Amino acid sequence: MVFPPALAVIFMSIGYNTVYMLVFPNNRDLRIIYWVGLLYGYICYDLTHYALHHIGKARGYFGRLQRYHNQHHFSGEDAGYGVSSKFWDIIFGTELSKTDPHANKK
Repeated sequence: MVFPPALAVIFMSIGYNTVYMLVFPNNRDLRIIYWVGLLYGYICYDLTHYALHHIGKARGYFGRLQRYHNQHHFSGEDAGYGVSSKFWDIIFGTELSKTDPHANKK
């Protein structure tokens, strides 16, 4: 139920090396901070996704997120990709419709 750790390491390595070459070629400390940020983001994403699937019915923000995530899984999975928030779904126009669980907002 989580993003495969081996694949995550590959993606983080590509990201780290890209930043190493392009953004911070002479600053080891900033590269380490960036790498730790990638790792932290991956762990937060996986823990949130796992919790959305394995914690019982939640309330408040987490409950709304849980319902939104379930709607993503049961309405064709072609929208609603945000796991920890709807922020990027709003930015990229992939937010799920609130009125019709099977219709995506265009």
